[in-house]
Amino acid sequence: MALSNLLILAASACNFIFSFFAFSRPHKTTTTTLYAALTATAGAWGVLLYLFRTAYREHAILVYGILTYVAAAVLALVMVYFVYYFTDSKQTHTYRMYVAISIPFIVISLLVLIPHALITGSSTLHGVHALQFTNWYVVYSIYLVVYFNLAFYTIARRHRDAEGVFRLQLKHIFLGLFPIATVGLVTNLILPWLGDFRFNWIGPVATLVTFSIVGYSVFRYRLMGMRFLVMRFLEYLAIAAFVYAVFLAIVYWQQSVFGSVFALGALLAGIPLAFIFVWVYFRVQAVIVNVSSSIFYATSYNPQVVLKNLINRITAVIDLEELTDLLFAEISRVMRAEKIALIFISQENFYDNTTKKEDVREHLEVARVQGFSKNDLHINPRHCFMTDYLKDNLEIIVTDELGLPRAGVHKLEAELSFKQQAEKSGVALTLPLITHNKLSGVMVLGEKKFNDAYTKEDIDFLDLVARQSGIAIENARLYANLEKEVEHKTKVIEEKSNHLEELLKVKSEFLTIASHQLRTPTSIVKGMLSMIVDGSLDKYPEKRQEFLEKAYEAINRLGDVIHDLLNATELEGGEIRVEQQPTQVEEIVADAVEARQQLLRDRNLTLAFTKPKKPYPPVLVDPFKIREVIANILDNAIYYTLEGGVTVTIMEDKPTHQLRIAVRDTGIGIIPEDQQHLFEKFVRGSRSSSIHPNGSGLGLFIVKKILETNKGGLEVHSAGTNKGSTFTIILPIAARA
Repeated sequence: MALSNLLILAASACNFIFSFFAFSRPHKTTTTTLYAALTATAGAWGVLLYLFRTAYREHAILVYGILTYVAAAVLALVMVYFVYYFTDSKQTHTYRMYVAISIPFIVISLLVLIPHALITGSSTLHGVHALQFTNWYVVYSIYLVVYFNLAFYTIARRHRDAEGVFRLQLKHIFLGLFPIATVGLVTNLILPWLGDFRFNWIGPVATLVTFSIVGYSVFRYRLMGMRFLVMRFLEYLAIAAFVYAVFLAIVYWQQSVFGSVFALGALLAGIPLAFIFVWVYFRVQAVIVNVSSSIFYATSYNPQVVLKNLINRITAVIDLEELTDLLFAEISRVMRAEKIALIFISQENFYDNTTKKEDVREHLEVARVQGFSKNDLHINPRHCFMTDYLKDNLEIIVTDELGLPRAGVHKLEAELSFKQQAEKSGVALTLPLITHNKLSGVMVLGEKKFNDAYTKEDIDFLDLVARQSGIAIENARLYANLEKEVEHKTKVIEEKSNHLEELLKVKSEFLTIASHQLRTPTSIVKGMLSMIVDGSLDKYPEKRQEFLEKAYEAINRLGDVIHDLLNATELEGGEIRVEQQPTQVEEIVADAVEARQQLLRDRNLTLAFTKPKKPYPPVLVDPFKIREVIANILDNAIYYTLEGGVTVTIMEDKPTHQLRIAVRDTGIGIIPEDQQHLFEKFVRGSRSSSIHPNGSGLGLFIVKKILETNKGGLEVHSAGTNKGSTFTIILPIAARA
């Protein structure tokens, strides 16, 4: 057999194998189906040409010649179909367009098949078969030239605007199809028209160049995802060749030594040879698989082994930080990715002012970043373009492939927007982390080192890693949250324990104060009454009135203590009732000042207050409760002032629509530490007991609670020890009728 004919068969075999790979894909697209049809047509064209060149009978030569030219017409049509669909990212081409493209092919095919329309006969000269053509051959030639150029023009036009991997794929498709169009048109169209059929074998052989260039694109740029199938086929081919070679060697040895493979000695010798062969076979198979993996995988890793080891490691880690460190280190090593980021999605409670209800919303957290910056990824606690897009597309996103046409997928505005933002951010892959069929996080990868492309096996590997990592990360986050919850509960228990200790301390202080406040007036009354009962006062009749007045004063003080205790209980339980009404507060202040004139004279103090001639705007308060507030503040100012006096001023604060009553004294002052707890129950200043031992520690607590129920407030200011104090009562001005 001539070498040229062997080359034709080899080229056809390569095209059929590649067609088989495309058809064997588990998830075929229209693009891969058309490519499979294109390579199958090229293979059929080569086989028919081989039959034409090797036929002996004149009739067979003519039939195979006609079928060869029909196959060439089919090849041109399928090439245009493939290029149109592959480059049509927006799927704008309609069925009418494809029908329109098919009509010239039908006409040309009929022209070739009709006897004597295009081909009139055949001849053989010096062992080379030839065909005779009519003038319609010009129409056939124009058809091929136009269709091939239409395919190349479409690729070139799309290549001008394409980006990323798609641009590289277009370039290699163009280079792959170019030999068929140029060399094939010369050797299989023009030269036969001139009567020279010697070089028609070059056209089919040129498809070997197509196979090599497109194959490079398969391995380097993920073209149609057939790399894994190619690798497996070559592995099986190598293993089959090894088995066949061993079989021939054993048969030759048995034939030479025993005269026949069926001789008794040959059969007995075959038993140990079978065991030896099995032992050698598995080792040779492992070598072939390792060699093919090192050739076909640029990253030189075994996905199954790496994935198994990684899963074993991540399932044994429960600490979230340690888990993210492990994932980042392994993915960075295996994928040679310089940029990796991990984003978590969690739920948080918030109060919706619109619905006036508690609601739940998502919160985004950048858990770990390597290579990227947070500004690159455009992430805030409520929004991220990657998480927004992945909620509706729970699958791995390859940024470069978003521009590629896919069967059944129409380009959406959201996809275009995502691609634009991802390219701007340097994001090459976006992997969803899924738990309970919901997006719980996102893993982001940048480009590989040296701008190497992610292979289909890389993407499948990362997809499995993301699925397993999603579960492991969710478990680690739950564990971290549990730790935080335990820590929080422990802190709460400690705080409650401390609070309980404070309550016990307050209780002790209360019992001390209450017992003193109740025991003192009770003792006085009891002593006075006992003196009356046993007649001791009969000897001193002039002191009877004085004793009765002291007993009366003690009873009043006892009533005040009981009143404060009841008041504090009501206020703390929220059971106090207020009856607000417009009130002239300056009248209440004037009455309170007048009622304390004797006390001021007894303590040798002054009190400055001038009742305004023009009344202030009325305040909306409960007058009885406010009277108690003012009396309490004035009493404190007097009791805790040893010398000097008290000043009372009233001022209208128009911007806030409030009235401010300031009671300023020159007394013992209040240190900052005491000011923090001044309005708590049973709390008194550090020097209070020595100045005024009869205080209950409830007065300011009651004052603040009364003011809060009247929508008012209380402010206190003191520069420190012996520098006096200022208490400012704030009351709301009543609205004008």
